Amino acid sequence: MHLNQDIKPISYLKAKAVVQNIKSYKNLQNSSNLLKIIVQSEDDIEKNNVIEQDKMFDTLEQKLFG
Repeated sequence: MHLNQDIKPISYLKAKAVVQNIKSYKNLQNSSNLLKIIVQSEDDIEKNNVIEQDKMFDTLEQKLFG
C-alpha cells in the first residue's frame, strides 16, 4: 500500500460520488417515482386509455365490497 498514491483528497471523491443523508435520498426517490406516474398518466391520456371517474369508483367498490 502506497499511502501517497492511494489516499485521495475529498475533492476527488466529490467528482466521483454524491453524499446525501437518508431523508434527502428518500425524498429524491419519491419525487422521481411521482414524475414517472405523471408521465405514465400523460401517455394514457394521449392514447385515450382513460375511464370515467364514476365507472372507476363503481368498479373499485365492487371489487372491495363485493
